[in-house]
Amino acid sequence: MNIAFVSGSIKGGGSERASANLSSALSRKANTKAFLFTGPALEGEYPLDTAVNRRCILSNSLRADVKAMRKAFAEEQIDVAVGMGIFANICVCLAKCSRQATRVVVSERNAPKQDHLSRKSKLARYLLYPRADGFVFQTQEAKNFYAAHLRGRGVVIPNPLPVEQLPEPYGDTTKKKNIVSVGRMMPQKNQALLLDAFSMIAGEFPDYRLTIYGDGPLRKALEEKTSALGLEGRVFLPGYQSDVLEQIRSAALFVLPSDFEGMPNALIEAMALGLPCISTDCPCGGPRSLIENGKNGMLVPAGDADAMARAMRELLREPVRAAEIGRNALKIRDTLAASRIAEQWIKYLEEACKC
Repeated sequence: MNIAFVSGSIKGGGSERASANLSSALSRKANTKAFLFTGPALEGEYPLDTAVNRRCILSNSLRADVKAMRKAFAEEQIDVAVGMGIFANICVCLAKCSRQATRVVVSERNAPKQDHLSRKSKLARYLLYPRADGFVFQTQEAKNFYAAHLRGRGVVIPNPLPVEQLPEPYGDTTKKKNIVSVGRMMPQKNQALLLDAFSMIAGEFPDYRLTIYGDGPLRKALEEKTSALGLEGRVFLPGYQSDVLEQIRSAALFVLPSDFEGMPNALIEAMALGLPCISTDCPCGGPRSLIENGKNGMLVPAGDADAMARAMRELLREPVRAAEIGRNALKIRDTLAASRIAEQWIKYLEEACKC
């Protein structure tokens, strides 16, 4: 079976990372040939298996990209094409053509209710998604957003975890007195909430610092808020780091403060490193599907700085319990192993091809 994933790029975000991870995982499966259609290659892209057949054919022009995809579908004899993200999903739906045998599948990569789409994109989603042959959702909550006639053709498959790319867990040796978070500095990620929560416990834990990895349009605002809270020298914003997993593996805590998420790769990877993790219980249910509260992580209400501070305080005061939570989190390496998730994708795509 020839499977093509369509993504604007493989750099920068969760959808892009999933595109690289999925195409790589499927390329290693027997009787499967994986393709990846993207825009131009960029520096700092996510790793891609050499067996993936990549074609840089997208230009971010809807008309041109649909035409390029139809041509590529025919040339590569694609059995099924999977859109990754709103623009790619619209493109594959438009590229579906009665003259070709290629099936198309829409993959929802964010929280569809909370995602800040333009009116035009929402209208396109409403009009075009019914043309798809199948739908892949990251959570049941995301699936439930869509109408029954679309849900009936869909399946929930979580994000894959490329275990072979991860550093080894730090273990139960003394953790560094560092609380970490990873994410693009944009409203959805709400790192300001984490700053507020840290300010509430900073006096109780004077040896601890907070490091927020990532970059984005809100960086200056976060720097200003750090200063306003009197946290200079306690909060660090080192920007994007290519070896971020190596840098966070020894941290005392990982915290995800997002207002909404699809299925957060940063949280998945932190759990896979054995870090005690705290996350907002945000829509559309990604963190909730990963964390059993109090067992392999902790969930707090979205937007609640007080609750986040209490959870941080609790785990910093109880290092033995924090270590146990981290050990339990490591089990995600098995449940979300890329090879296992790839099998779920292949099974579903084979069904979609029979439509």
